[in-house]
Amino acid sequence: MRSDVLTYLKTQNLGSLSVSNDLPFDDSGAPLYLKNVKKVYVTSDQVSTDPVIQTLGGVNISNEATSVTIYFTVDAKTLITNYDTIVSTLRNVKDNVNIQGVHTRNAEVVTEFVDDLLVTSITITLTKIA
Repeated sequence: MRSDVLTYLKTQNLGSLSVSNDLPFDDSGAPLYLKNVKKVYVTSDQVSTDPVIQTLGGVNISNEATSVTIYFTVDAKTLITNYDTIVSTLRNVKDNVNIQGVHTRNAEVVTEFVDDLLVTSITITLTKIA
């Protein structure tokens, strides 16, 4: 899913933001998205399963949820003019990633302030029957 998200993001107009292929790992104790302002990072796929039906005959049906989190940071004092449009574009990733069998698509946006930076994280979760 991560590669599909990156491919989609690279085709979008994100204004002054650029998309990184790097994972948002910690570099000397700080995540890359805090060090590289105005750069979009996407985490690796996180997969979880939740049983829906379990039978004695060994047939199990589960919901499989795959999630990635998109991070970007901007200066909180002088917010970029198209911030809301960029957040909307990033939220729309959930509807534009082509994964077969998905029945539920969610996007959760969380913002926080770190020093004078506004950190925005958008968790995209796609759920399908497995």
